[in-house]
Amino acid sequence: MAAQTHFEVPPVFSLKGVRPSQIPPDAVLMDDAQAVLAASASWLPTKNYGDVKTFVPRDAGGAALHWHCAVSEFRAAQTPFASIWAKLGRNQVLHQQSHLSGLMKVARVKYISDQQSIWTTLFSAAAPLSPRIYTIYQTSWLVEYSHRQRGIIVTLPVDLSPRDIEDISELEERGIRGRYVSIEHLQEMDGDVIEWRRVSCRDPGGMIPKCWVQRHMGHTMAKENIAFIDWLSKNRDDDESRNSGEEMQPVLIYPGH
Repeated sequence: MAAQTHFEVPPVFSLKGVRPSQIPPDAVLMDDAQAVLAASASWLPTKNYGDVKTFVPRDAGGAALHWHCAVSEFRAAQTPFASIWAKLGRNQVLHQQSHLSGLMKVARVKYISDQQSIWTTLFSAAAPLSPRIYTIYQTSWLVEYSHRQRGIIVTLPVDLSPRDIEDISELEERGIRGRYVSIEHLQEMDGDVIEWRRVSCRDPGGMIPKCWVQRHMGHTMAKENIAFIDWLSKNRDDDESRNSGEEMQPVLIYPGH
């Protein structure tokens, strides 16, 4: 897929939340996720935070202005693909409780499959700001190509109502509703390198100015990458990583990518 210089946000990755019954099919999400990832390869480098590189679209307008990319690399000899994917590709939100700053509570609203769930999360905020609620749909695919492995994780904002899920009021906490979209790509590269690429757009909601969010987004994503990598280095040998053989079976094959 050719790299693009002008970035247009695919409609499925709008910050407008979707109802559970309106979540796009996997084929649509996969194709659009790969288009965004391909476009991000030509984005403008901004600033490095330690080993994390950040990027923004070169020629962006409208919704594309609020998108950012953060890229980290692992050494496969030190951190195998399976160990990383065990923490990113399955129940990622549960693992985030251990390393993501401000994440106070996680609840699974609906289990769809081992790769698909709807979650609601509660984040703390510094006074006088109110806590933020993010309710999301998260899905992942493990893809095998040219004897290498890569995985894609897509996160979409979800709007729930009592008509969608029974007793939803007991699952969602009180706070300001925020939204975020994320496409993550874990890929074996040439040599001993595994690249972790995150492309995201966020709106914490409430009175926080969008320009402030935009200005700090790269730094925020870099801190999240660093926190995950530090946590993973201390937890990659737990039972889930050692017993992830079933999860490491590819669920989709795209030999052309």
